[in-house]
Amino acid sequence: MTLISRFSASKGKICENIVSNNLMNRGFFVFTSHENSNPVDLIASKEDLSLKFQVKTALVENGKIRCFTRRAKNPHII
Repeated sequence: MTLISRFSASKGKICENIVSNNLMNRGFFVFTSHENSNPVDLIASKEDLSLKFQVKTALVENGKIRCFTRRAKNPHII
């Protein structure tokens, strides 16, 4: 097992950063929550589209980190 899987708090932040960077590379503006009790980790916005993400876990496969997310049921910001 790699170092990323040993520390769950660090693993969560690392995975959030990976997902955030990926979304920004795709042209999204990304906002993060600084509250631990918030059910949404990331909010990504691009033109008329807004998506909410809860980053769940990550695996290391073939030397790459694969992060899994759960999209919120209501992807629109009110």
